[in-house]
Order: sequence, then structure tokens, then C-alpha cells
Amino acid sequence: MLLAAAGLGAVLLAGCGGGGGNGAELSAPPAAAAVPGNLPAPVTPAAHEASADPAPDPGSVDLERQLAGPWYRLVPSPPDAAGAARGARLDLILFEPEQGRVTLFGGDVQESYLWDASRPLPGSRAAIRVRNELVHSLERTITVEVMTGAEIRVAMEDDDHPFAGDYRKFDDRASALLAPASTVQPGLVDLDLAGRYRDAAGQALEFAAPRFVWQNGDRQESGAYAVYTLGRPVIVFKIMSPAGVTRELRTYTVDYREQRRGERLLRSLVLRPARLEITGVTEISAAALHFEQSEMAEEATAAQPGAAPTPSS
Repeated sequence: MLLAAAGLGAVLLAGCGGGGGNGAELSAPPAAAAVPGNLPAPVTPAAHEASADPAPDPGSVDLERQLAGPWYRLVPSPPDAAGAARGARLDLILFEPEQGRVTLFGGDVQESYLWDASRPLPGSRAAIRVRNELVHSLERTITVEVMTGAEIRVAMEDDDHPFAGDYRKFDDRASALLAPASTVQPGLVDLDLAGRYRDAAGQALEFAAPRFVWQNGDRQESGAYAVYTLGRPVIVFKIMSPAGVTRELRTYTVDYREQRRGERLLRSLVLRPARLEITGVTEISAAALHFEQSEMAEEATAAQPGAAPTPSS
């Protein structure tokens, strides 16, 4: 049962990166599928067009499939001032070859990389070339050695990288260490946010699942979003460039309510800035955003299930 690890892996929406050469020929993992929706879809980078990708090496493809999913390790925490043990930290590495991503979690640290390409090495090893999802100029090579079917050894390009070490395949023991099932239940939330919402400052947030457009004055941002439950509803916005490159991830807890005022149906959407952590989600000290949408009550009643309502100005 993959609790917080699988949930966080899904929440941090997949990105994709280009391939290239560095010594031996590298095979690029399949690019993530384009997101459907009523809003303009991002343009797929040319580096991921089928005609530009080399034929995948069968050895690298097999090893990518073997690595796919979450892996964990326990790192003993430094003793306190009195020399008493303080337990252990749980580190996670999530390999997503199909989505073109490698994500590392540990304590308050999270590193997300685009999986550019990989190549097999002698001795059940593979070299994975990655780029930081937010700072593309930051590139690394991750070397993974398969020790057994349930254990791998991870080495990073810089020897003292905090995530280098031995990891085990995610299992029930790791689930129990992350969080009780009663408090963290990752999964998609069935919340229909179709249409345009506005706030008192003039911002407009328009949803056409799974796409969104965020308008703030002369600045317009767009991309994909997903709503999850991690003990409470959480929405993650993936801000993307016109070329389909991820620029930023924004996370908020969600407070959504509907109420009727005379002939109108008022929808209230409060977004509170938050940070994803191993054990769930934590709100941070920043101002909440209050959006509202209203429409005639009879229009909402007559709307077909799943159809986007027609918001009034």
C-alpha cells in the first residue's frame, strides 16, 4: 500500500526533458502524454518528437522498468545534546521513467529532476542523466546499481550528495513509517472547479480540467493542475511555458464551499499556500487567496453532470 510516497509522487505532476549524447548513446524515456482540456495545450518540445529520439536500448528500457516506483532508506538522526538517539529520517527516491522524472524526498528537502536519458552499465548498473526541473542548467548523473530485486545502490555525480546510498523497494514497513492511514489518504479529489473564479484584487483563475489559466493584471500563466487529498484537499498548479517546460509548482490547501443567495449560487474557493512533505502537507505563513464564482441557481441545476457551468461576470 503506497501511502504518502505514491501520493506525493502523483501530486508532483510529471515533466519531460530532452535527450542528447554524452559518451555512449543514451536512450530517452517516453515523454509524458499531452494533457487534454478546453484550454490551449502546451507545445511538446522538439527534443521529444518521435523523429528526434534514438531507438531505446533494450537493456536500458528493462532496467528502467525495474527501477520504476518509490524506494526508501532510513537515515539515523544525529543524537541530541545529551547523546540520546533521536530516531531516523526516511528518505525516498521516486523513479518515473514513463513520465520522465526522478524525485527525491528527505526531511524538508525535495529535489525534482527531468529524466533526460539513461544507458546500461556493466554489472546491473545504469547511468541516468537528469536536469533540475526548475533550474535546467543544473545537470546531474545518477548511477543506480541493482543489488537484489528489492535493493538498489544510488550514487550521485557529487560524492557527498545527501541522497547517495542504499535503498529498498517501498513496502508496508515504509508505509507505516510515513504516516497512519487514518491521517494520510493520497488520491484524486472529485472536485469540479470548472469556470472562472475572481478575487477582490482582480485576479482571475479559470479551470477547464486538467488545464487552468491564471490572470493577474497583465500577467497570464497557464498549465495543468490536480486536486488531491493528503489528509485534506490539496491543489497543485504546474506553471508551464508555451513550449511545455515546467516553470514552477505551486501548492495550496483547498477550502471549497457552495451557498445559495437568492437566485444565485455562490462558490467560494480559498487557497492557502502550503508545502508538500513526506508525512503530508503543511501550510506556510503566507496570505490566503479568496476566489469566488457566481451563477444563476437555475443554470447550475440545469447543467449536465460534468459540464462546465457558465459563470456570470
